[in-house]
Amino acid sequence: MKLLTVFHDVIDLEGDDDLLVLGETSRKRRNKGKAVVSPGLTTITDEPENETLKKLRSFKQFETVVDISDHHYVTNNSSMKQNPKSWAKKIQDEWKILEKHLPETIFVRVFESRMDLLRAVIIGAEGTPYQDGLFFFDVLFPSGYPNVPPQVHYHAGGLRLNPNLYGNGNVCLSLLNTWSGSRNEKWTPGVSTMLQVLVSIQ
Repeated sequence: MKLLTVFHDVIDLEGDDDLLVLGETSRKRRNKGKAVVSPGLTTITDEPENETLKKLRSFKQFETVVDISDHHYVTNNSSMKQNPKSWAKKIQDEWKILEKHLPETIFVRVFESRMDLLRAVIIGAEGTPYQDGLFFFDVLFPSGYPNVPPQVHYHAGGLRLNPNLYGNGNVCLSLLNTWSGSRNEKWTPGVSTMLQVLVSIQ
């Protein structure tokens, strides 16, 4: 397979034969099942174009999955506690909000066996130094949620990107009560949502 142009980050779509390249691209097009190049999205594949697009469309923004083995908070024992029904209902409400209102640049996975865990992938906002980068975050809904904010860990790889995302994974954000800010910028039980947190991080 010949790589035509690669800008920024690459997502492997279920195997080495399909690559989705996010970022600025040329306006050239090739439609013989080898490559498709268009502004903002480059698909490089050995399969017919419609097969690649089919895989892309099947990649859901919000989905419930099973495997939690590499989640940062998987060893947290909060799931062993008997949380009140109101806790579970609030998280289910959060899921509904995320499923309906996620921006197209944020992807979320929740877990069948652990309602207290969530994973988000955020694509860097256009017009910023982070444009088209992929940023992974693991979230824990503690037993005191929603009276206390969720805990968020950034998969930094040891790199500090800006004053709010630390190399050790800490996320400093007023909405998480981990950064200074005015009263109306901080977590407000019954008002603040996980969607607000993700959009604020972006």
